[in-house]
Amino acid sequence: LGTNLTDTGLRPFRGCENLTRINCLDTDFSYNNGVLYRNTESGTEIVECLEGRGKKVGSFTVGPDELAGVTAIKEEAFADCDEIGKVDLSSTTVDVIPVSCFEDTDTINSVVLPDTVKSIESDAFRNSAIRLLTIPGTQSYIAQDAFMNGDWLTKPSDRETDPGNTEQQTIIFECIEGTTADRYAKEYWYINPEYGK
Repeated sequence: LGTNLTDTGLRPFRGCENLTRINCLDTDFSYNNGVLYRNTESGTEIVECLEGRGKKVGSFTVGPDELAGVTAIKEEAFADCDEIGKVDLSSTTVDVIPVSCFEDTDTINSVVLPDTVKSIESDAFRNSAIRLLTIPGTQSYIAQDAFMNGDWLTKPSDRETDPGNTEQQTIIFECIEGTTADRYAKEYWYINPEYGK
């Protein structure tokens, strides 16, 4: 990346499944183990996790040590990363899981959020394989469609007469009882809250 570049936009290396290295010629950007970062006045931002992370470069798990000091994540930063199974953001201070952050991640099984997260935006986990989300904080907002997969509003009992699209998997929220995450989980048939873990 050149010295005059100040922003890359969303997922500048989308579709580059074989890319394993990015050379950053300026201090505005850095690259490590399949993750591109941008240094801003307010801290370090994850720009993009390369689609080859976990297979071509880096390990199956992203974080927590390599993400220490991260303060923000760009929209779609982990989208289409089909070779990672876990993302541990516990060492970061991000406050928003942005739009489409983990969208279309076929093998992601677990995500650990930091207690600083206040918002999980639309489509954040859309069409992902997420099974376990650790939410230690007291979020103030979770978008209705943050975890949408397939026919996400159809209850299992409704599928007996009209099977429809059954792609929605069950998700466990490890959260604090009485929080926004707990109340959210109780509203959706496919999310089960668990406490005290």
